[in-house]
Amino acid sequence: MANAACDGVLDHDDWVRIYGEVVQEVKAELYAQGRADALWDAKIIYSTVRFIDNDALREALEDCLALKAQFPDLIKGACADVWPAFGCRYQA
Repeated sequence: MANAACDGVLDHDDWVRIYGEVVQEVKAELYAQGRADALWDAKIIYSTVRFIDNDALREALEDCLALKAQFPDLIKGACADVWPAFGCRYQA
């Protein structure tokens, strides 16, 4: 995803932060309109393609777990039971 100036790429943490801000804005708009029940919530399910090698999978898992630690209310798909099997450094 490109940044606002279209001169670079957003980091994953920037993307998730912006996503969370937009979700909160939409919720506030719906609440102001008396339609708070129109949107329960919105989450990100972190996944990757199936055909990556183990090193790429480990990197993706570490990225997912770091995002989960930073944005626990937005990221789904990071299972604390899985990370030790891949030798990841994340601690819940």
